[in-house]
Amino acid sequence: MPNKIVYLAVAGAGKTYSICHNLDLTKRSLILSFTNENILNLSREVINNFGYIPDNIKIMTFDSFKLNYFIWPFISRIKMDFFKMPITNNHYISLIKERYNPEKKYKESKSNKLHYFIRNGNDYLLKLDKVSELILYHEFKFLNSKTLFEVGIDRVNYFYDNIYIDEFQDYRESNYDLICTIAKNVNNIFLYGDYYQHSVSGQNNSGKPCSKSTLIKFKKEIKKQGFNIDEETLNKTRRCSKEVCEFVRENLNINIYHDQQMGRIGVVQYIFNPTQLKSILIDEDSKVIVREKNVYSKGITFGLAKGNTYNSVIVVLPKKAIKNKKICIEDIAESTLNKIYVGITRSTGNVYLTDEKTIKQLE
Repeated sequence: MPNKIVYLAVAGAGKTYSICHNLDLTKRSLILSFTNENILNLSREVINNFGYIPDNIKIMTFDSFKLNYFIWPFISRIKMDFFKMPITNNHYISLIKERYNPEKKYKESKSNKLHYFIRNGNDYLLKLDKVSELILYHEFKFLNSKTLFEVGIDRVNYFYDNIYIDEFQDYRESNYDLICTIAKNVNNIFLYGDYYQHSVSGQNNSGKPCSKSTLIKFKKEIKKQGFNIDEETLNKTRRCSKEVCEFVRENLNINIYHDQQMGRIGVVQYIFNPTQLKSILIDEDSKVIVREKNVYSKGITFGLAKGNTYNSVIVVLPKKAIKNKKICIEDIAESTLNKIYVGITRSTGNVYLTDEKTIKQLE
């Protein structure tokens, strides 16, 4: 019986651990994630589990997956159908990370090659952010009367029994549509994500399924796509202390509870004295988490901190998120709320909250 499950997790619940320690060596598994950093984390955890990366387990970014299974194997046919190029000609198609054609200010239709490609002399550059649309919406057929998606998904099903996708909340618009379409055409697919970590990475911060959404609407949309939702398996954080979880629930209105078996100890404190903050930075080797590097050059942004764990953190609150030297979430965007949540939940120990004015005095 096909399994199509979305695991909704809290921060620090062990999504990576859960994926890598539930792999069945009798099955051929594909693990996908959004960033290279996540791929490194997943690879390390597979090695921790098995001592090596087994041949029947493949780990790659979602971009690499799309190109390797839906584009490059059929690039000659794409050249012939889109550009009427002979298969043996010397014109090349390569990649470019462009979001629009700089020579065209209007939006090209999905049937127009300029929606997907930029002309570069005699060559064409494939826009990386349009690859999912190309896979889903192109109009030409292959010799076997199958679409580009259909011939690509045949390859996926030929090579893999199970598909695991990490950080699912980061996939938007056409990437999300592609995942949903893939799910309808494979037997086993497992998605892992934390709704409250969407819109943190600095990219893919808009569009369905999270645009102008709530957790309730998000779950309704996921169920509409044929997924079952598991909110129990990863509902407790292995990373954060009881006190940190209580602070998040009371101040950010996000339900997160600690795993008592981990025995984490850590408190949350507001610090607006630069001398005291400097002492904490040295004594606890705290990681400073900021909205932008120009706030504090030695810090790390919320997006880069996501997915990582630190012994102690100093979270620099954005101006709109602080009132009377306390967190105030009334006038902030959901993306800002999520960033604060990510920052606070990076710590296995203490969490210190400060403002930009105080942290800048440490430069």
